[in-house]
Amino acid sequence: MKCYLILLSLLFTVNVNAQIGKLYNGDNQLSSSFVNNIFQDKDGYMWIATRNGLNRYDGYQFKILKKENKVFGITSNYINCVYQDREGTLYIGTNNGVQKMVNGKFEDIVLSRANGKRIKTYITGILQLRNGNIIASSSGYGVMKLKGKYGTPYAGIPKNTNYVVHMLEDKCGQLWLVTEDQGLLCIKGNRIKRYFLSAEERACIKDGDICEDKKGNIYVGANGMGLWRLTNGAKAFELIKPTAKMPIKDIYIDHQGNVLLGCDGIGLYVYYPNTGQLVANPFYSNDISLPKTKIQTIVEDRNGNIWLGMMQKGVFMQPAKRRNFGYMGPKLGTFNYIGTNCVTSIIQDTRHRLWVGTDKDGLYLLDSNKKLIRHYTKVPGTILCMSEDKFGRIWIGSYQQGCGWVDGESDAYHAVDINAKGSSSIFGMDTDNSGNIWFATMGQGLIRLNLTDYSIKQYRMRAGADINRHTNSLPNDYLAKLKVSHDGKRIYVAGSVGMSCLDIKSGSWLSVLGNNCPNYATFSRIVCEDREGHIWMGTNDGLYCYNLKSRRSKMYTMQNGLPDNGIACIEQDKKGRLWIGTDHGLCCMTTDGKVISCYYANNGLQSNEFSDGASFMCKDGDIMYFGGTDGINWFDTGKTNNMSWKANVNITGIIIGNKERNTDITGDNFDLEYEDNSFSIHLSTLTYDDPNNITYLYSINGEEWTRLQPGMNEITFSHLSPGTYKFRVKAMYNDIPSKVKEFTMYIASPWYSSTIAYIIYIILICLVIYFIYHYQKRQEHDRMQIQEHIHAEQMGEAKLKFFINISHDIRTPMTLIISPLLQLIKEDDDMHRRSVYETIKRNAERILHLINQM
Repeated sequence: MKCYLILLSLLFTVNVNAQIGKLYNGDNQLSSSFVNNIFQDKDGYMWIATRNGLNRYDGYQFKILKKENKVFGITSNYINCVYQDREGTLYIGTNNGVQKMVNGKFEDIVLSRANGKRIKTYITGILQLRNGNIIASSSGYGVMKLKGKYGTPYAGIPKNTNYVVHMLEDKCGQLWLVTEDQGLLCIKGNRIKRYFLSAEERACIKDGDICEDKKGNIYVGANGMGLWRLTNGAKAFELIKPTAKMPIKDIYIDHQGNVLLGCDGIGLYVYYPNTGQLVANPFYSNDISLPKTKIQTIVEDRNGNIWLGMMQKGVFMQPAKRRNFGYMGPKLGTFNYIGTNCVTSIIQDTRHRLWVGTDKDGLYLLDSNKKLIRHYTKVPGTILCMSEDKFGRIWIGSYQQGCGWVDGESDAYHAVDINAKGSSSIFGMDTDNSGNIWFATMGQGLIRLNLTDYSIKQYRMRAGADINRHTNSLPNDYLAKLKVSHDGKRIYVAGSVGMSCLDIKSGSWLSVLGNNCPNYATFSRIVCEDREGHIWMGTNDGLYCYNLKSRRSKMYTMQNGLPDNGIACIEQDKKGRLWIGTDHGLCCMTTDGKVISCYYANNGLQSNEFSDGASFMCKDGDIMYFGGTDGINWFDTGKTNNMSWKANVNITGIIIGNKERNTDITGDNFDLEYEDNSFSIHLSTLTYDDPNNITYLYSINGEEWTRLQPGMNEITFSHLSPGTYKFRVKAMYNDIPSKVKEFTMYIASPWYSSTIAYIIYIILICLVIYFIYHYQKRQEHDRMQIQEHIHAEQMGEAKLKFFINISHDIRTPMTLIISPLLQLIKEDDDMHRRSVYETIKRNAERILHLINQM
């Protein structure tokens, strides 16, 4: 039975893809490696509860919430569980109580006993029932009902049920309680069923878990007793025999109905209910040994990624399998058949067997099901190239050990002398339509071997060919790879100084390309001819496409979408697309230079680095093989690009002055003060599996899209002018766009440019104008008064002068009148005349007196 299970596990695990998971621990952003619980909220954030704080992860950064930072309101760093109710309220259970998030800050829920006495207790879990009630299980006080800011004992729980570890409400409304001292309880109204009641069973189940699948089956895991199942409608639990005595700590049922088992010290197991198959540790990590981990909690996020919370080792995230990349290599552990060395060459023969050449580990032969047939150890250690001849033999080119062949029926290696001087290195080979084998050597030029009579012809560089481009010979004897044209008439050679082409019939090195090396001084690593007659050459600086008709070349680099400029291998599928293995990733490109998609190690590739020429396209044009530093990949080229990606861009943080803005960031309108006009916006799709290959684009006020570098999620602005900015952001993953998110940011004006300031300015200006007006009016009034005064004085002076003048004019005549009159009075004694004279005198003196007064 044990051997049978191992065989089943073997058959399954071989097909596991090579997507490597990610490890987060205390040395890699996480607040603690002691993980108690993982939870994904409705927005998509991952919450990780640890013994030293609460962590929120958005795919790029961890936000750590601890009690030392009073802003978050957390009262304990020992977080046991995280839960969110149907209204979106977030709860955490700690080692001394329950808290819930209100307006971005956690607040205590006051727990009390039936007598009203407040308590602090160790919370083990939180659950919302179908009727909307929220309950929390504890160690010491049973189950508490949470309502508002208070928690009280939950009715309907048997007395003395004080130590509850896990809770589950099934589809029938039954409440299941895993307890520390009473086994497993099933409660429905006043009816209570008890399971696992023996002392041994109670001791095992208290460290286990419980869950329900879509069919209503109840699974219980026990530490040391394995996995048990209560089939819907059955009365008793049955043991899943392959799991007997397994130390199960956590159970999770994924979206496919498979049962994931987190175990204490032996890692992760997957149980497949449909087949009864049990698979051990299907995931791989470069950083830790997953088969030896203590898994405390398992969660599958909404994108299908699997999260493992481990005791002492942190969190491991296994990306969902989104590509149909088959894999063989070290990441399969004991199920790897091709060793751990770098794969340097690969070929599939006419019998559909796979030959894998390695560096310093010989040659491996696998059957059509990728099972090992033979490991050739008597062949040269480093196999750089292979080709199948017309007799079905596999020819091998090696590093410094020449060439030879094997036939697949025995482990015998037949070395062949091709008259290459010294220890020859064969870097490339291919077979033409006549059955000849062509060898690209490092230092001995190009060699042709006729398999009929084993005659050899060697093509070497002639004197001056490295200077004169029209010399009919190789420009250099150091060749990397070669390729026979589709019609078998030409040999394309990638050399250390560039690409050359031999017309086999005429023996000319000039007729096809126009000279012996059109791109001289360009180190060439690989050469390939597409079905349209274009020649593709891979270099360290990019990919060249040479048009034989126009004899012009075009270069493609990372700026055109390539994952890297170092080109290692090129193949063309039946749809005409080019598959290009580089020094950092694999890409699919059309022959007109449009990059369709890029893939990396996170997508299931053996690694990001591919070996020069280590690729092969099957004759049917469907299955393609690529080899590199960490194994081989194979895939159906017609299915790999049929992928979908749905994501929404979220604002996960606004950073101002190296501090995160603590206000709500879920809205679409943000107001910033003038002094906060330098800030950064953090974005995330909350998809987690491959954030480093997501590209974000943004546009402001309807302008052109600005593209960030892949993997960058931060948009930074410095000293934005006051005003309103309408943003559009979106994400791209392998040219698949997300929905466009729109939001508005308002930068307030400085105090001296604010609306109130302008109102004050207007009032002040009006007051100034008013005062100026009144001042000028008063000045005018005063001026008029002065002018009137001056005029009055002038009039007075004029009058005075007039009176003076007139008085003078009158005084003189009057004096002249009075003097003669006095003489008449004195001389005339007639009384009547004297009386008249006196009257005249009196009136004259009166007039003179009046003049004197004036």
